[in-house]
Amino acid sequence: MFYPLILLYFLLAWHSQKKWRRVLSFCIPFILIEGILLSVSFGFRFYSANMGFDTYSGTTFSLDIAKILSAWLNQTSAAIPLSYRMAGNDATILKRFIPASEIFSQSFAEFVHGITWSDVVSIMIFLFLWIEIRKRIHLPVLSRFHWAFGFTLLFGSSLVLALSEKYQNEILPGLGYLPVFFGYFGATFLIFCLAVIFYRYLKKTISSDTILTFGISVFVVVFLLNQQSNRRSVALMNEEFLYPRQTGEAALQAGILREIDPQREILVENNPFNLWEQEWSGGSLRDDFILLNSGISIQTLGVDELKEQVRDTDLLHEPVPFSDVRVLEYSGDQVTGFAKMGKLVQTGFDESGSLRMPIADDIRFFVRKGEKEPEVIAWTTWDGAGHFANISEQWLLQETPEGRLYKLDDAHAVYFDSIGLAGYQ
Repeated sequence: MFYPLILLYFLLAWHSQKKWRRVLSFCIPFILIEGILLSVSFGFRFYSANMGFDTYSGTTFSLDIAKILSAWLNQTSAAIPLSYRMAGNDATILKRFIPASEIFSQSFAEFVHGITWSDVVSIMIFLFLWIEIRKRIHLPVLSRFHWAFGFTLLFGSSLVLALSEKYQNEILPGLGYLPVFFGYFGATFLIFCLAVIFYRYLKKTISSDTILTFGISVFVVVFLLNQQSNRRSVALMNEEFLYPRQTGEAALQAGILREIDPQREILVENNPFNLWEQEWSGGSLRDDFILLNSGISIQTLGVDELKEQVRDTDLLHEPVPFSDVRVLEYSGDQVTGFAKMGKLVQTGFDESGSLRMPIADDIRFFVRKGEKEPEVIAWTTWDGAGHFANISEQWLLQETPEGRLYKLDDAHAVYFDSIGLAGYQ
């Protein structure tokens, strides 16, 4: 994304030199460096294409003018403060639907309640710096250079993403890719220029202290809104990417697979969309993930791979019996995490990427420590009878700093999907 921003060198050189010959002499080294880097980059791409390697679509150019203009506009808008609130679109994280109201909608009471000590300390530091800076600052005389510099930063960084084949189809209204920091800085620079103009105009009729007090108040409110939205967004992302992975790793390290026979049995993971178990291109890394965290080398399959092993496709419309197959599943959030593993008796298949009504026995489960210590586990046996019991009454197999590993005190086959923490899952 740095390549188009070479325009900034020309702008800075012109601002200081005012003569084209001196501007060019100052910029020639940067032009040569960029030319070399571009040549190396395209050389690698040409070599990869000839060798049959897949190229990353994010760095593949597309000259679809309509898509360029649309992505460019949306990416540029995404750098403007509070633009995400004005867009207010719903979103998805992997396959999970997130309503916009779950992140952005809040009452005044919720807004006040969401202020943290770190917010208060940040604002106090800002106010202290502002008082000190105000004693020394002198507002600049704005020129065309300042506006050209800000717009180049803002539109240049957005244009890079807009030319990408990948992001042309992903930067949709309200769902823009994370704005690059150059775009943020460009937007901030332009807002500062606008603030200088308004300040000089308004102080003719309004006192400087009143204008500055209003401006600082607006800044503080926008800062707090951003902080709260950022924390909520990070929490939602962690529920999909961090807490499940922590739970899976902790369960494997605690020995949830300890009784498994890797020479005779295979392991199927009923966990679709686990990105940490995949290569960048989507290839499976399940075997490596299991080996890294459990020390056990075992053939590990996904649901689709297990489905392919059923030779009689007519059986796929009804429950399929299995032997020597273990099934592992885990999930988690900021409160706690839960992993379960059992010996698969039978299961069905559907198009969701998960097993349909799997039945298993010899159940082991792991409870990750978190903000809350779960007390009750519930499950349903093959005969349809529901059960629940205190977790402390189950067979404790292992305790680690991350949680506890248990064996379910029930010898009957169990509906695997029904096993969960009461009040949590």
